Amino acid sequence: MMNDSKTCKDINECDTIGKCSQVCTNTEGSYKCSCKSGYVLSPNGRNCIPTSGKKKEKLLIAVGLDVRSIEHDGSRMKCVVKKNIKNVVAVAVHHKKNIIFWADAYIGEIFSSILGHKNISAKIVQVATGSSLKDLAIDWITEKLYWLTTTSQVSTIHVAEFNGSNKKTVYTVKEDIHSIAVDPLGGYLYWTNLNARKISRAYMNGEHKEDIITTSLLSPTGLTIDYPNNKLFWLDSKTHYIESSDLDGNNRRRIEVYDLRFPFDIAVFGDNIYWSDSNLKTVSSANKFTGKNKTVLINSENIASFVPKGISIHHFLSQPAPGDNPCTNNGGCSHLCLLIPNGFQCACPETGDLLPDQKNCKMPAKSTTTPMSQDAKSTTPSTTTGTKTSTIPKTQQTSPGVVAPSKSERSGMSHPVLGGIIAGVVFILLILIIVIVWYRRRNNASKMEIHYNSEVGKVKILSADGRNPTQSKKDVDRDAYFKFPNKNFKEFDIDEEDDEDVDNIGEKQPVLKTFSRQEDEQGLINDLV
Repeated sequence: MMNDSKTCKDINECDTIGKCSQVCTNTEGSYKCSCKSGYVLSPNGRNCIPTSGKKKEKLLIAVGLDVRSIEHDGSRMKCVVKKNIKNVVAVAVHHKKNIIFWADAYIGEIFSSILGHKNISAKIVQVATGSSLKDLAIDWITEKLYWLTTTSQVSTIHVAEFNGSNKKTVYTVKEDIHSIAVDPLGGYLYWTNLNARKISRAYMNGEHKEDIITTSLLSPTGLTIDYPNNKLFWLDSKTHYIESSDLDGNNRRRIEVYDLRFPFDIAVFGDNIYWSDSNLKTVSSANKFTGKNKTVLINSENIASFVPKGISIHHFLSQPAPGDNPCTNNGGCSHLCLLIPNGFQCACPETGDLLPDQKNCKMPAKSTTTPMSQDAKSTTPSTTTGTKTSTIPKTQQTSPGVVAPSKSERSGMSHPVLGGIIAGVVFILLILIIVIVWYRRRNNASKMEIHYNSEVGKVKILSADGRNPTQSKKDVDRDAYFKFPNKNFKEFDIDEEDDEDVDNIGEKQPVLKTFSRQEDEQGLINDLV
């Protein structure tokens, strides 16, 4: 009711956060919800669900020693990448090509593989990075890979093709950047800055940098973009808050989620936010508007090596199709075509310079000179007399009818002597090989192995060469072998072909562990049981 007590003023219900999942249109006395392309309105008239119906989003999680996949409700956990991994800290996926990328901070390399192929060999993305990788981001429109490195408080954001070619540094700053995110639809690159306590953005070529969030931040960490709603979401590990804003930093609001210890990374899809907590060793979800319905999807508190860090959404709608691709046919660029607001810009790799046509790159010329061989250099010898040097013509090097001496004769060594030396070296090498083989066989003769199967709770003793298997008649506790930390056991790697799925992190799964100890078989059984 207005001041005249006669006229009613319409209330804009769309000003209420979360009234609609995506698009809210105010009408006289009411409102109407609608959805972006790829979604349909649910029966409640408010929420948007994928047109694919039953297909729900999955989470890809970097957990240190491997990469895990789980359903949106925390069920069906699987290991999707376990080869060539030491300490994976970030993960990203290109859904259309079904390619997964992960960054290993220990090895200092970025790897890629076809997602879902268990036995496929991981292909290294050829990038020179060092051991300071922190985060990854995918431009799915132009198929570019962005990644973040930080060394001695100097952070650098790089870009390259999916195969690592045409690598370019797009932004460098003497600050500690924690996380990056890209918005190919808008042409912007975003990042959180830990020590400067701010959130910034720039064009995806690194130019026109601006700070968009500069107040009430203590330690901003994870960062992600809600593309259907054009919203930015981030974590703060010291205020223990989850917040969101428009993509330009306006309309900032806090999401009431409790019990955040050290939130590391965040992702968003549909009506939910997902985040990892590297202190609690958990992955959780909640409603992105209200913070309600918080659910712990993974709790790995008791597993020392399981530390969830980088997370990514695996669903085709998490990377919306653009209206058009400004970089079609690479935009006419000779090398890199990088998106910017309302267009693109050509760019060159580290060693190239952009020519005045703003399309082509001038690259360093490759050397085509063939080094002269030593023999070729010596075909025109010279003689020195006093201070004068004269070149001896090739026709004058030997007299007619005189055979030039061979190389071995010039060096004073005959063919029989040289052959004898070679034969002696070969004989000594054969003797060394025989001794090494004999020693290893003798050393292994007294070694025994324990095969422990957690499913049946029994051990099997094998000799080092795999002969004479013996099954113990006594059942043992499933964790019995952990009670002998000082028995000089050595743990071997599990066979990579034994790719067991884990439906639930707490569910018992058959695991085969192998140990060896230099001792007699019976004594080994007695210690174990």
